[in-house]
Amino acid sequence: MSVRAALAITEPDDDGITVEAAARIIGVDQTTVRELVRIGQLEAWRAGKSKKPTGIRISRADCYEYRQRNRVCAVEPGAEPPAPRKKPHPSRSTAIYKQTLASLRAKGFRI
Repeated sequence: MSVRAALAITEPDDDGITVEAAARIIGVDQTTVRELVRIGQLEAWRAGKSKKPTGIRISRADCYEYRQRNRVCAVEPGAEPPAPRKKPHPSRSTAIYKQTLASLRAKGFRI
């Protein structure tokens, strides 16, 4: 289905937002938003004053629903998101570490 065909069958529920604003809400590129409209994942319609309007408006509610449906980490409402993992600190007691420090000190570096 083309973007033109997808846009012809929907009726606006709200004022709608631009493709650029929808991309910012969802967190994707504008091309991806247009593709989501084309495949029917987002509700959109044509906007403009000419006989053949060229502007596209997308339902704000659909953008938020899409973002909620397709989030990577599901967090229950009111729950705290998981803490980021800490990278383990490399051990400073290895033989190579001690050897490197001795070599740098011998060359005059203060460590």
